[in-house]
Amino acid sequence: MTHLLPRALLLLILALPAPAVAGGMALAGHGVRAMGRAGAVVAGGDDPGAIWYNPAAIAGLPGLQVTLDGVIVLYSTEYTRVDSGGNLLAPVSDSGPILPLPVLALSRRVYRELYLGFSVTAPYSPVGAYPAPNYGRCDPVAPAHCIDTVHTDSPQRYSLITQDGTKFILLELVAAYRLLPQLSLGLSLQNYFINFVSLSSITSYNGALSSGPEDPDFDSLTYLKQLTLFNPSVKVGATYRPHPRVTLGLSYQLPFWVRGDAQVNVQLPLSPLYEKATVEGSTAEVKYTLPMCLRAGVEVRPVDELRLELGFDWEQWSAMRAIEVFPKDIYILNIPSIDRYKVPALATLLNFRDTFTVRLGGEYTFARFPLALRAGYIFESGAAAGAQMSVMAIDNHKHLLTLGLGYTVGGYRLDAMFARSFSGTAVVDFRESSALQVNPINPKGAVGVGGGSYKAAYSLIGLGVSKSFPW
Repeated sequence: MTHLLPRALLLLILALPAPAVAGGMALAGHGVRAMGRAGAVVAGGDDPGAIWYNPAAIAGLPGLQVTLDGVIVLYSTEYTRVDSGGNLLAPVSDSGPILPLPVLALSRRVYRELYLGFSVTAPYSPVGAYPAPNYGRCDPVAPAHCIDTVHTDSPQRYSLITQDGTKFILLELVAAYRLLPQLSLGLSLQNYFINFVSLSSITSYNGALSSGPEDPDFDSLTYLKQLTLFNPSVKVGATYRPHPRVTLGLSYQLPFWVRGDAQVNVQLPLSPLYEKATVEGSTAEVKYTLPMCLRAGVEVRPVDELRLELGFDWEQWSAMRAIEVFPKDIYILNIPSIDRYKVPALATLLNFRDTFTVRLGGEYTFARFPLALRAGYIFESGAAAGAQMSVMAIDNHKHLLTLGLGYTVGGYRLDAMFARSFSGTAVVDFRESSALQVNPINPKGAVGVGGGSYKAAYSLIGLGVSKSFPW
């Protein structure tokens, strides 16, 4: 059995969680003005802030258009775990940072019906942070680090401890052309700059030599950081106006194929089996695919002052079912009976599902006052709802209500927005959880770590300013 022990260090790779950057893994929508009307702007977007939804939105905009806004994400969770033995553990809460997420977007007509645009932004994604375990030898006199205490202090440690330091920045270069007065086409060349950070625990429990599958003496704390600066993709879009009061919109986001090296640091288990073990090498290439997205919308204007849009999004999260990992000369040394063991290439499954989103939003602009009122509703299905759920992906089906307003003064449009999610409590039977421990030594002994109840909600608060310059 000792020849299997080096595989415990596969944890340093398998600990990589899914990046939370889109669709069901991120928060629904983007932009202050757009989210004031529930992100229902695929057809009716008419400022650079709508590039996120449809690059054709900038076609026909006069002069130089500039949008600058920012949103604060207030995200809260509470997880009460039922462990693999059916024991109810103490609840834990997400203590991640409050995130200010900016958007800078602009567009300009450059020649006849050709328009160019630019956008730099970040997805609305929470950065999780939960209690960290305090590993140490179990002292019967002062059992501060015994198995029961670790369970109580950090029951979620096998799923996630923290992603603090994670940053995703999206750059878009856009060209749009008004082919006909009723028809506009758009193309966006994109690149994600990704700095992904993860801290979590895995186990090397072998089924025989420890007190249970969650014995902290067989845990390994693993820190992973992946920095990739070139992750390109393409988005295309179109708008069509078959009637002066009806506009149709469609956009298609290609996947992001993320490829990049990850630096890994590992705290070896406390078990005497690892007393003399060391790790050589600290780099692994990690590959995964962020999903494609198809958006569609129809906007109607019953009267000049009122705009209503119904939208639909579909995101192919099943494309991220697997994460491929290719260690670069990572070896485990001084394991009993093995001097030098090379960690092999592998893949792990995430079991995400495709998601869909329905949006209904509107905007009313007063004829005699420079004031616009906005409101909307969103329903979004979950990529990891049900047995797949864990604190890394608390993604139940959810509802959002949004409110917004705009006020124009001195040629500047000032925007404000508030949104609130509602998803209720999700309960996962500990016997059915498919969010398993990472246990490369004894895969059949890996237990479910996603059992229990989940409560999650978030609020978005945003302010923005837009200006049109006659240049």
